[in-house]
Formats: sequence, C-alpha cells, structure tokens
Amino acid sequence: MEDEKQISPLPKVLGVAGFVLALISIGVGVVAMMKAQTTVEDLNGKIEKAAALSLELKKAGDRIDAVALQVENLKSSDTSKTDALSNQMKTYLEGVGKVLRENRTLIEENRKAIQTLSENFTKVRVPQSSQTTSERSSQTADVPEGNVYVIKSGDNFSKIAKMYGISVSAIQEANPNVDSSRLRIGQKINIPQPK
Repeated sequence: MEDEKQISPLPKVLGVAGFVLALISIGVGVVAMMKAQTTVEDLNGKIEKAAALSLELKKAGDRIDAVALQVENLKSSDTSKTDALSNQMKTYLEGVGKVLRENRTLIEENRKAIQTLSENFTKVRVPQSSQTTSERSSQTADVPEGNVYVIKSGDNFSKIAKMYGISVSAIQEANPNVDSSRLRIGQKINIPQPK
C-alpha cells in the first residue's frame, strides 16, 4: 500500500491554462467592443452632421425655388428688381455650393470611418464556429508566398488586374476557388506573373 497511485498534475495544469485562455479571450472581446463603440459613436456624430447639412441643403433649395418664381414674375418688370433678384439668387447658389462641398467632405469622412471600423473588426475577429476548418483553409490554402494580394475595401478583380497589368481571366485562373463577386477584406488571392 505504500505504492499509492500518483495523481498526474496534467488535468490541473490544463484547467488553469483553459481558465487563463478564457480570461484573455474576454479581455480581447472587451477591447474590441470598446473600439467598436468608439467608432459607432464617431459615425453617429458624422451621420447627425450629414443630416443637418441635408436639411440645410433642402432649405437652400426651397429658397432658390422661391427666388426663381420671383424672377419669373418680374421678367417683364423693372430691370433693377431683376438684377437684385439675380444677385440674391447668386448668393443662394453660393450657399448651396458650400453645403454640397461640406456634404462631400462628410461623406468622405464617413467612408474612411467605415473602412477603419471594418479593418479594426477584421483584426480582432474570431473565426466563426459555423465555418469548418477545411473551409477556412481552402480560402487561403493555394496561395503561394510572394505572389499574394490581400483584398482591401473597394477591390475587385478588374481593379486588381489593372494594378498588376494582367487580365481578369488570368486572376480567375490563378484563383479557381474564389468567387470574384464575394471578395472579403483581408482575403488573400494569387497574382499570376504577367505574360
């Protein structure tokens, strides 16, 4: 009885390691949620600005319509009144131009913020459990090192082909398992050598 069975410490070590891994995963999840929340708040602010600019644009359009109606009514009357209305119309049109420029700037800022959000989400994204290991590996398995392109926002085979001076069909032949209509940011594809 002195040869009592020794209990292996392996289950305890694995349990502790699993617990530590779970804590790390929770920490990564919290950081990702905080970054996503910050980006969402930023986007909401920009959306509110865009809505305010759209309202201002509508008001300016209404003013232009009113001035145009007045010009139409005064075509046959005194030219000094017509000149005054013409100047007023010019002022309104300049205001509309300013609102349009601000709106374009906000749209560009929103596009960049969405791209940043997408890139941040891709960096901390955990593979979905519904996707099998073989599906994940088949998406990047046949990609040789050195001739790889990583898909970015707005990419398509035509744009990539022009960038590398090759044909779209050459990219399709080099990537037979890739659906060109379902490219994802961060996805890797083969880039064949130009012939």
